[in-house]
Amino acid sequence: MWLPPPALEPRVDALPTGWPGDELRQEPRWVDDEPPAHVNEPLPAPPPLATLPAPVEASGPVVPEFMRAAQESARWNRPAVRTLLAVGSLLLAVALLLQVTLHFRDALSALHPPLKGPLQGLCSAFGCEVKPWRRIEALKIDSTTLSPVGSGNSYKLALTLANRANVAVAAPWIELKLTDASGAPLARRVFGPEALNPHLQQVPALSDQTLTLTFRTPGQAVSGYVVEAFYP
Repeated sequence: MWLPPPALEPRVDALPTGWPGDELRQEPRWVDDEPPAHVNEPLPAPPPLATLPAPVEASGPVVPEFMRAAQESARWNRPAVRTLLAVGSLLLAVALLLQVTLHFRDALSALHPPLKGPLQGLCSAFGCEVKPWRRIEALKIDSTTLSPVGSGNSYKLALTLANRANVAVAAPWIELKLTDASGAPLARRVFGPEALNPHLQQVPALSDQTLTLTFRTPGQAVSGYVVEAFYP
């Protein structure tokens, strides 16, 4: 009859020399210190991310730049488009020419008398009028005289108006300034062409016109005067 072998006792070896005994061994200790104040503070919120625009999807096929330029050039070179542009340019040129003609109608009529009839017909359609050319630099007052008339405060003004231009110009208006013995202004009078000569609407080219008029003063004695020609 077989018996089981006896159980082996665990072998206890002695600790190597130099190891501390239980009475000298110090167990590690955990020290709970107060955490810094900033540890418990909440973290700052991250900056918002920039919103990127959504990509734009092409609605159609992408055409290269040189092909788009060729298409644009072909569109403007179509016969219908070129004809329309030519007609528009012609109409603009005619409108500009018409505007310039109406603006300088008086000068054109004076410089080119045969154009007076067509210009009058053009003005009848556009509601304007062809008048004598106003060119004040062509006129000059050569001489003036002021003399009393009768025993009252009436005076007679005589002047010679000269036109130095090669064309007839419109008759001007006359401004008369009266002064006393000290040079202080007494009165200012303005006379239209009809007051100087009822039949004088324009001054012929290279001519002198003698004009006279009579007027009364408000009662002061007149010692000096100034005469000027102008267009209102």
